[in-house]
Amino acid sequence: MPVSFALLFVSAFAFAQPIEQTHKTKVMPLGVFHFNYPNLDAVKVAKEDQISVLNEPYQSQILHIAKAIAEFKPTIIAVESNPGRQAKMDSLYSEYVLGRFSLGKNEIFQLGFRLAKMQALLACIVLMIWENTTSTWELFLAILCDYRS
Repeated sequence: MPVSFALLFVSAFAFAQPIEQTHKTKVMPLGVFHFNYPNLDAVKVAKEDQISVLNEPYQSQILHIAKAIAEFKPTIIAVESNPGRQAKMDSLYSEYVLGRFSLGKNEIFQLGFRLAKMQALLACIVLMIWENTTSTWELFLAILCDYRS
């Protein structure tokens, strides 16, 4: 898989004709806590301080946040996960759009899937941007170029 993405990256940039850019791409980064509290981050949350995002008022708040982000009119939603899970995420997202998957206690589902559906997008792109490696950004650029073509 890395080879095909590397080839896509090379071909997308090596053979592409210069394109006159008429506008700058706008990016809205959004960071949230892990809704399912795996406590794998630097900040650990004690069990008694954890909330259930599946309950009110949190569901209403998440919907409000998603609607506010939708006003930005995103055309790509990138979520933090292992890129090897892209096919699984695509499958779950498709099931969600068809009404056969309930959003679990996960920020990818609660915000990513919800927002992608609001914008009628075909998928959420899975990235591990926290790794901040060259290959991660090359993969993102390759996906972005493929998405725009």
